[in-house]
Amino acid sequence: ESSIDGVQAYKYVLDIEEPVDLAVIVFPSSVCHLALEQCGRKGIPAALVISAGFREVGQAGAQREERLREIARRYAITLIGPNCLGLINTDPQVSLNASFARRLPEPGAIAFLSQSGALCTAVLDYAQARHIGFSSLVSFGNKAGVTEIDLLRYLADDPRTRVILLYLEEVTDGPGLMAAARQTIAETGKPVLVLKAGRTRAGAAAASSHTGSLAGSDQICDAAFRQAGILRCDTVEDMLDAAVALVGQP
Repeated sequence: ESSIDGVQAYKYVLDIEEPVDLAVIVFPSSVCHLALEQCGRKGIPAALVISAGFREVGQAGAQREERLREIARRYAITLIGPNCLGLINTDPQVSLNASFARRLPEPGAIAFLSQSGALCTAVLDYAQARHIGFSSLVSFGNKAGVTEIDLLRYLADDPRTRVILLYLEEVTDGPGLMAAARQTIAETGKPVLVLKAGRTRAGAAAASSHTGSLAGSDQICDAAFRQAGILRCDTVEDMLDAAVALVGQP
C-alpha cells in the first residue's frame, strides 16, 4: 500500500476496506471489463467508464462494450459511458468533478447532458467566460448503461435544475425520449432544449465516427421534438442563450 500526493492508494479495488460509492475507470479499453468485474465483486453500485475504444471503433470495440454491459447487468451496477467526459455535480453537498474537465463550473440552475465529451468541454469554456452556472453536466458517451432518458427523469426530480439541455448524436428510443420529455415539461414546467447532430450528411458521418451513432432522419426528429414540446436549437450559442433567458424568467 502506498500513497499518491499524500492520498492513500491501493493496487486493486478489492483491497479497499471501506465501501465505495462510485468507480471512475480510465484504463485502456482492452482491460476495462476486468476493472468493472472487480467493482462488481466489491459491491460498488455505480461506475463511470471514461475510456474510449468501444463501439465507435468497430466490431471488436462493440464486443468489448457488450462485455461491459453484461458485467454491469450481472452486478446491478449503474453504468455511465464508455467513451465519455464523465460527470460534474456542483451541489455544495457533493461538489463532484468525476470528469477530465479541469475545474468545476459555477453553480447554477442549468443541467447539460451530452453524448459528446468534446462538446461538454466547449460548453464549459464558453459558459465560464460568460459566468453561466450549471447544476450538473453529464457526458454519457456510448450509452452502454445509463441513457439520456434515465438522466432526463433524474433531472425532472432535481430541485437544483430549472432548465435541461441535451446534445444528442442519435435517438435510439424516440418514443421513450418523447414520453420522458413530455412528462418532465408537463409535471415540472422545466423546459427541455435539444441540440441534435447529423442535420447534414457530413454531420451524420461525423456522429457515426465519434460515438458509433446512426443519426436518423432529421425531419422525423424535428416533428417528434415539436410533438413532445422539446425546443430544438441550431447552435451551442443559441442553446445557452435560450437557457440563460429561461432561467431568468419568474
